[in-house]
Amino acid sequence: MWEIGIASVSVLGFVWGAPWRQGEVIRVLRAIVRTTIFVLVGVVLLLMFFPNELGSRVAIYSETLMPDSPASELVHRTQTYPMQQLYYAFDHPRWPYGYGIGTTTLGTQYVVKLMHAAPMRIGVESGGGNLIVELGILGPVLWLLLGIGVVISTWRVLKKLKGTPWFPLGFAVALYSFLLFFPIEFVSSAAYQDFILNSNLWLLLGILYRIYLFPDRIQKNAQEVSHFKIPIPHSRFV
Repeated sequence: MWEIGIASVSVLGFVWGAPWRQGEVIRVLRAIVRTTIFVLVGVVLLLMFFPNELGSRVAIYSETLMPDSPASELVHRTQTYPMQQLYYAFDHPRWPYGYGIGTTTLGTQYVVKLMHAAPMRIGVESGGGNLIVELGILGPVLWLLLGIGVVISTWRVLKKLKGTPWFPLGFAVALYSFLLFFPIEFVSSAAYQDFILNSNLWLLLGILYRIYLFPDRIQKNAQEVSHFKIPIPHSRFV
């Protein structure tokens, strides 16, 4: 489900950010069609060589993710369970002001093991709930302010990069940051606490904000080159 949604949004984003004025949108559409054909060929090969393995996985996904399936868990996993875990955060005695930053992170297991500290046994399976447990009632508010600030800044960069060769990279970084700050954090904070995912987020955002300067610099360099004339020495043999 995540992959299908991300792929659909990426296709729409690449078409929107394609250089329409230069007539390069056809190349973008061709790349999308080729990628789709490649995926379909991969699915056909899986059906030919691994029909049982593919069929079992399709059956599990259809039974658990299709809304009309009796055993569907789509609504429960995307709405009921996250909201239930969010409400559990208010069962902690110190929910108004929290237990302190990092008290529900994945790193607490190493503190318990190395420092022989007693486990606090707090936390819930919800990103917003863990923010309340750690930082109190202001935790989700601060997180929303940070996430909205990042999304607005990346959107400004995307508008600047629209129609340039760096737009696909910028769009991928902006989409990744939005997913990590909002829908994924709503379900669980484990993704943001992951060292690789977290470090990639901030490194890629730094790269994105640096790419923001590329169009202006290229235009400035082009203007300087157009005004710069190389003197041709006069030869006496001419």
